[in-house]
Amino acid sequence: MKNPTLLKPGESQHTIYYSSVLKKKQVQYDYRDSKGRLFSTVADSVEKAKLKIFNQIGETDRKEAEAEHNFFKSHPELNP
Repeated sequence: MKNPTLLKPGESQHTIYYSSVLKKKQVQYDYRDSKGRLFSTVADSVEKAKLKIFNQIGETDRKEAEAEHNFFKSHPELNP
């Protein structure tokens, strides 16, 4: 498995391992989005891991848009 920090935008990777703590198979999934942000998660399957990642991306985008909106709302002189 490649070092996740070396993933290029749009690239993903996963590895399957057995968790002796959980006593079951787990998938570690890493994805770097088009903005260059790295997301990583662990789930029971690749499909579940991808779903978790894309939910994280949506939540992160929502929070960033909200923060940007609040910034410009509090600094009206910077509004275009």
